[in-house]
Amino acid sequence: MPDDLDVLSTVDAEFPVTDEFVSRVRRGMRRRRAARAAYAAGAAATVIAVLALVIPQLREPAPPAPPAAPAAPLLDGFRIGYIPAGLHASDRDDSSTRYVGENFLRELGSMAPYLGEPTATVSTRYYLRDDGGKWLWITVLRPLEPSNRADRATTTRWLAGSQTAGAEITESFTVPAGAAVLTTMAGTEVTTHDIVITTPDGVVLTVGANGGLPIEELRAVANGLS
Repeated sequence: MPDDLDVLSTVDAEFPVTDEFVSRVRRGMRRRRAARAAYAAGAAATVIAVLALVIPQLREPAPPAPPAAPAAPLLDGFRIGYIPAGLHASDRDDSSTRYVGENFLRELGSMAPYLGEPTATVSTRYYLRDDGGKWLWITVLRPLEPSNRADRATTTRWLAGSQTAGAEITESFTVPAGAAVLTTMAGTEVTTHDIVITTPDGVVLTVGANGGLPIEELRAVANGLS
């Protein structure tokens, strides 16, 4: 009752504390300390486990660099540095030795070259689309030893003429391999272009393609020859 509470507030009361009560309090404190220690140990174990996973990854060496791209393929000593996407080289190159006339080439056939006739090796690599169609070809025409009929400079000039004969020379320019001309051959249904290059040492290179390959791609191939 309220009156009783007022009376009690003015009385100094002493409450007895038994040994059992003290024991219970101590046991509770020990349990709380044990719980806190177990929690701390569990947290520490978690951190150690995370570090065990992370540290080895941090220490792993960087992955090796990808292997270097293979050297650009050679055709009779010339490096081909660029080929348009979607094309691949044919299984083998065409190679032969031919007589060189004034602006034409002639097959040797089964006979050995006549003494004194100028000759040259002709090596051609074709590049195909996946359907097997020939879209690009690169030819190296290399004069052999000077003949009695024509010196090397003349043989080179005839070789270049054999590659431009019948076509219109529409542009002259320079590429890394030498002096180049762009030829245009206009047909009834399609117009084709070639780039003919003469190197300083007298070799003639030709980059040809069918009408489906843009001139810009021909130029890129020509600029990639060295």
